[in-house]
Amino acid sequence: MHKTYQNQLYPTKRRASKVEQSQDICREGYNDTLAYRKNLYETKGESVLLYETNNLITKQNTF
Repeated sequence: MHKTYQNQLYPTKRRASKVEQSQDICREGYNDTLAYRKNLYETKGESVLLYETNNLITKQNTF
């Protein structure tokens, strides 16, 4: 039998803002990658492998 614990977090306004900002960045990256894959499939009929997708994300995150 496994026991589970539930904890509720109460972040400060500053921390909540940082979490929201991180979520926005992740959402944008996911949507951009999805749009790229969809566009490539619709125009060329090719699918992008997971490895290629990871490389795209890595290239986007370099400043």
